[in-house]
Amino acid sequence: MTTKINGTNTAASPAITGADTDTGLSFGTDTVNINTGGSTRATVDSSGRLLLGTTTAGAAQCDTFTLETSGHTGMTLFSGSSSRGTIAFGDGRTGNEQYIGAFIYDHSDDSLRFVTADGERVRIDQNGRLLVGTTTNSIGSSGATVVTNFAGNADNGIKTRDS
Repeated sequence: MTTKINGTNTAASPAITGADTDTGLSFGTDTVNINTGGSTRATVDSSGRLLLGTTTAGAAQCDTFTLETSGHTGMTLFSGSSSRGTIAFGDGRTGNEQYIGAFIYDHSDDSLRFVTADGERVRIDQNGRLLVGTTTNSIGSSGATVVTNFAGNADNGIKTRDS
């Protein structure tokens, strides 16, 4: 593949291209843009923010990664059939500080888990039961709540244990 350096440096005619002249890299003031089909698809700005589908960052408290389209927008995490997909929130660089909060989808039991202060607090199990303060359908611990499916299941209802 031939690499070309072009002087126009726009999305339609990027500074660095291959054989496709409207696909490549362009550079702005403290930004690097990835362009395809003559449009900017991704930007890394001087603050290290990654912007996909936009050149405008999101709100200041959540602008490190911004994803935008004009239609349905989503993000997919693929992981192994007995593994987990995790979005973690950290407030430090060592130990559990790196994942003190998290959303976890566990493929081994098809559950969605919510973690705060390094502990699982809520789980939606593979049967759609909402488990609060417990990880199973049985109530054995103080403060646990299980909300089960109300559609024809003999185990319907809300179970709680406060003491």
